[in-house]
Amino acid sequence: MKKDYESKLDELVELGINKGFCVLFIGPEFIKYNGKDCHHAFYDTMPDEDGDNVDKKKVRYDADEKIWHFDSKKIQREFYIKFTEFLEKNRDINNPVFHKLASIPFPLIVSLIPDDTLNAAFSQYEDFSFSFKSFMLDNEVPEPSRDHLLIYNIYGNIINRTYVASHVDYLNFIMAYAKEDFPKNFKTAIRKANFLVFIGFEFDKWYNILLLYILNIINSSGVEYCAVEEQSAEELYKKLSDCDLRLFFIEKNSELFIDDLYKNEKIALREIIPQKDYLTKKIKSIQLAVEKIRDRIESCEPREKLLLQDDLKILEKEENEYFKRLKSI
Repeated sequence: MKKDYESKLDELVELGINKGFCVLFIGPEFIKYNGKDCHHAFYDTMPDEDGDNVDKKKVRYDADEKIWHFDSKKIQREFYIKFTEFLEKNRDINNPVFHKLASIPFPLIVSLIPDDTLNAAFSQYEDFSFSFKSFMLDNEVPEPSRDHLLIYNIYGNIINRTYVASHVDYLNFIMAYAKEDFPKNFKTAIRKANFLVFIGFEFDKWYNILLLYILNIINSSGVEYCAVEEQSAEELYKKLSDCDLRLFFIEKNSELFIDDLYKNEKIALREIIPQKDYLTKKIKSIQLAVEKIRDRIESCEPREKLLLQDDLKILEKEENEYFKRLKSI
């Protein structure tokens, strides 16, 4: 089966990813829960009625618009707590797709995932330099690069009760954007990019349309705030294309697309080591060293024997520490 991005993949790799001029956008459809996006999956777990608690009577979800409606601020706060618990309980941070994502040298990942799933997944990797930041929480961000990935939750982070879920949240987001703007290093990285890649999005949904409006403003000729006209996702998408940006919108088979990039021999991948593999390797290395020392102790001089016994104690202590870290994963 021919993939719709196949003919442009070499250009994306050679002029975008390898040169550090490619930004990846991850939408809320990227991670599935029993085949559904996180919003729909959580809504299905809610009771029809539950007294004063969160239920389908007081919290309604418009699956067509991907918008939540709340009866009150109190119910919304409870919704945030319940939704956060659902995401933490059901996410699979050991999914191999996260290791592949971390390995591909995108300098900036703009995430619309509601919580800190990417942060939790990437924190498992040893010696991997990255930052996880969110709009409405972090006024400054580090400069993104191949050596230091920046993950930016553009619609906030539900764990900190700042996530954009309802129409009111979108209004608050726009007001915050007008007042505070995005961090300088974030905007600079967007403007430097020649390639924008979108995965896990539904093209004509409001969350995508607002994002396209924002990207058009950031890439406009220095005009940060201007009158906004009614435009479709297709029109906004075309405007970005007309700014000499090359756009990849992968509406289906997002994981296959990431897998194709991961296997592409022209990309110099980051050397990302899963923490479990790293710790297992360190433990085996220590065990081999311990065996060698014990063999030497049997035939060495008394003074050397004391020194080797001290070395054994140090190694055994290190081994115990690595085992503790391994068990906590």
